[in-house]
Amino acid sequence: MKALEVSNVAAQQELLRISWRLACNSYGGAESQRSLVGDDEKMLVGTPTLKPSSLRTQSSTSMKTEMEDSDLRKFHEEFVDQFLTYCPDLKHAYPIGYLIIAKMIISFISSMVNEKQMEPMIARFARSHVKYDLDQNHFNGFGHALVLTIQKRLGKIATVGLVQIWSKVMRNLVGCMW
Repeated sequence: MKALEVSNVAAQQELLRISWRLACNSYGGAESQRSLVGDDEKMLVGTPTLKPSSLRTQSSTSMKTEMEDSDLRKFHEEFVDQFLTYCPDLKHAYPIGYLIIAKMIISFISSMVNEKQMEPMIARFARSHVKYDLDQNHFNGFGHALVLTIQKRLGKIATVGLVQIWSKVMRNLVGCMW
């Protein structure tokens, strides 16, 4: 039974990795050929071959540098629309500069889905946000907004099960942040 549990965890991690890559594709949606995450991962979209090993080797740094400004803006706009729905009290305090915020979110979640050591990053994130007087609802709003943004960007391939996996991961992440 333990082998099944391990394979289930590994399968969920792979689903997170793949779905994150697809969600980070250009705004055209999952069927778009223009990728935000690098040439090696273009094979995920519109081709029959899938090489999961190449997904694990793509660094979050190279993913960030591959993104185009307009794609980052669109990702950020979708996220902010969702986030401010949950946390309208932060509208006046939310940073205007989308580029740095979008890159930080992309880098943060890319590190998480690629199983990087998250504790130092989470601690740094939490410390840097203390000055904004945030409460648990704001962190929960971040998690909900991110899940809804991913769901929107994935479109029809965002199955109920996949959204549930992302929701669970975000609840755990938010629990660590707060």
